[in-house]
Formats: sequence, structure tokens, C-alpha cells
Amino acid sequence: MIKTRYTISIVILIALISCASEKNSAENTAEKKESTKEIVFERPQEIQESKEETPEIPKIEEKVENSSPILEESQEDFTKNYEPIDEEYARSVGEVEVDKDTFEFDKATILQKIKELSIIMEKKQYKKWLTFVDSQSVSYWTKPINLRKASARLSVKGFDLKSLEDYFKFVFIPARKGHFVEEIRYISENFVKVVSVKNDSDLIFYYFKKENNEWKINLPPLED
Repeated sequence: MIKTRYTISIVILIALISCASEKNSAENTAEKKESTKEIVFERPQEIQESKEETPEIPKIEEKVENSSPILEESQEDFTKNYEPIDEEYARSVGEVEVDKDTFEFDKATILQKIKELSIIMEKKQYKKWLTFVDSQSVSYWTKPINLRKASARLSVKGFDLKSLEDYFKFVFIPARKGHFVEEIRYISENFVKVVSVKNDSDLIFYYFKKENNEWKINLPPLED
């Protein structure tokens, strides 16, 4: 009797162990299936997101033009800007041997001096004006005999120039005030006329002479 009970107990225990084992096996199988499903569905999703982050870059075909419109326009403007300067250079130097760089430098220097002179004339600053005049002109126009000759040729009769300062105020300023000059004409390498061009004619308003390597106003002597 006791042996029979013992045998039944063993059978029941074995059955319980078998059921537990099958349950664990089923759970493991289910977990594996769920894990497999997660892997299967996660991978395409990751790939799809990666594709969205790095879109395909389209190929660009570069076309090489034989000529550039911008370059052509720039070259045309360059030519247009420099053709008048070449023409002015030719008529400014004439037969005097002066290279183009020297011409451009001399012209810029002289026109700048005339710009400063316009302010001096407006304010009638005689002493400052003297620093712009060459020594030969100062020597000539301070002589009373030359001032008397000039007085006799004035349009206003009976007015006498008594000094170079009178010449500055009553001859030099009125003859140049309100006139615009734009070009120079070489008489020699160190002597030029400054002119205003009107109807293909040169109206002379200044003479400049180089003294100690500096351009200064020259006041021409009176003609006999």
C-alpha cells in the first residue's frame, strides 16, 4: 500500500516537472518569436530613416562656355574708358617726348594745384598764392616798369598796378575766376599750358613751369 502511494507520488512529480518544462519551453519560443519579429520590423525602419537623412544628390553637368558675357562687357568698358585718354595724350604731348605715365602724373599734379588755387583766389590769400608762383615770374612782376606797362593795357583806364599783390587781385583772379580747365599742353618737358577745350579750340588760362622738380605757376612776360 505504502509502495503504491510512493509510486503515485513519483508519477505526479514527474508530470508536474514535465508541464513546467513544456511551459518554459513555450515561453522561450514565444520570446524568440517576439524578438525575431522586433528585429525584422526594426531593420527596415532604420534603413528608411537613414535614407531620409541622406537623400540622393543629383548629378550636375557643368557647361564650359567659350566666352564670358561679363568678361566681354568688362573689356568693352575698359576700351571705352581708355580710348579718350589715348586721344588726349596724343594732342597733349604733341611732338614733345613725354611718356604716358609722366603725362598722367603731371596732369593730375597740376589739376590738383589749380583746385587748391581756386580756394586761394576765392579767399584772396596773396602770400599763399606766392608759394605757387615760380621765382622768375616773381622777379619780373615786382619791377615797377613792368607793372606800369601792364597798367596801360588794362581795360579799365586810369588804374595803376603798384605791386604784385595788385596784379594778383585785379588781373590774375578776374581772368580765371569761374573758368573750368581740364587738359594740359606741353610746350616742353618742363613747361605746359593748362587749357579749356571749346569747339576744338584751346583757351589758355594757366602756364606751369617745373622749378626744382615742382610744378609752379608761370606768369608770362609782356610782349613788346
